[in-house]
Amino acid sequence: MLIDTWFTDTTLGMPGDEDGGANIEGLAIKGERLFFGFRGPAKNKEALVLSVDAAAFFQGTDAKPEVTRIVVGGGRGIRDLHVVKDGILVLAGPDDDEDNKNKSYRIALWNGKNGSRKAVKPKMLAQLGLKKIKLRDCDKETKPEALAVLEDSPERYRIMILSDGMCDGGAMSLRIPK
Repeated sequence: MLIDTWFTDTTLGMPGDEDGGANIEGLAIKGERLFFGFRGPAKNKEALVLSVDAAAFFQGTDAKPEVTRIVVGGGRGIRDLHVVKDGILVLAGPDDDEDNKNKSYRIALWNGKNGSRKAVKPKMLAQLGLKKIKLRDCDKETKPEALAVLEDSPERYRIMILSDGMCDGGAMSLRIPK
């Protein structure tokens, strides 16, 4: 099973911030399926998304789990997921490895379909230029952790990004061409 090659015997019992620990940060529902995006573990420029039948998952019956490997770029994991008309937006950023803390954040569009045994490559929409953001006295750092879609038009997405390390969540509104 694919998940066996990503997780050790103890991974699922470890805190997500420990080396190799499972860290789920993205959550979305599309149709009848619930999607969990993993920040870690991440490897080979890929992160995992686990999807399950939502009703079965909460009823404790066979949830028909599917694991999809998504190309997010080296040293990155999934920070958030958000359903849109064309699929699922993926906010990717540094994984749990301290060596990767300066990796850029990216937003990509994934069609939401399982790649079977192959990794899927979502359409890259934006790389966030966070170094240009001027921090205020109350801000420690800009670490995008949440994504909300404010507009899904034929030409673009207008999204809001919220960040850890900013005194008020550091809400940023962005327009991203499709």
